[in-house]
Amino acid sequence: MDLNTRIKALGACLEAVTWAETQESVEGAWESCARGDWLLWFAARVGVDHHVVRLAACRCASRALRYVPGGEYRPRLAIEAAETYSRGEIDLDQFAAARYDAEAVVWENDWVTASDGDWAAAWADAWNANWVAARVVAWPPARSAAMAAAAAVNYTDWVALSQSAWYAAWAVASSVATAAAWDAESAVQAEIIRVAIPWALVREAIDRMDAAQ
Repeated sequence: MDLNTRIKALGACLEAVTWAETQESVEGAWESCARGDWLLWFAARVGVDHHVVRLAACRCASRALRYVPGGEYRPRLAIEAAETYSRGEIDLDQFAAARYDAEAVVWENDWVTASDGDWAAAWADAWNANWVAARVVAWPPARSAAMAAAAAVNYTDWVALSQSAWYAAWAVASSVATAAAWDAESAVQAEIIRVAIPWALVREAIDRMDAAQ
């Protein structure tokens, strides 16, 4: 099955499908993709072991922790809990508690710096080619960092783990308010993910998926 057909069947977004049309093979796409969130999404969707995917997501989310205000430790502790859970060192209840703490951080801190008008304009421009530049005006890096941590500890939807990379890149972009920064950070995360999830693991997962169909 070619890459474009495969990712369409998996439910990829239009942007990813369009990009996939430029790639000659699934392996080539995996090795060249500069979107960390796409790589995490693909790995999760084809069935790479969720512990491996989670650990990769944690590495991405950790890059955003520098934007969490001093004295707020819950995002870091949540990521650490996700890592130890993936290694079998804590149970699900302990992991769940860390997850709830991470999600609470996102909403209980007054980190919104933009006006309501800025928020409306940013979200309305979500489908625009400059969506990052528009959104970073309205979403401060501290909240993006907390969202990255919360996504990394999501245990009900493996695909949602891809959001950890997305929000971590968003935190970087928000700090300087440029879309280029988001692109650069996403590319860095893509390299991190390829180290954490080598192509051989992805290939094995794809083979298992194909054999089961």
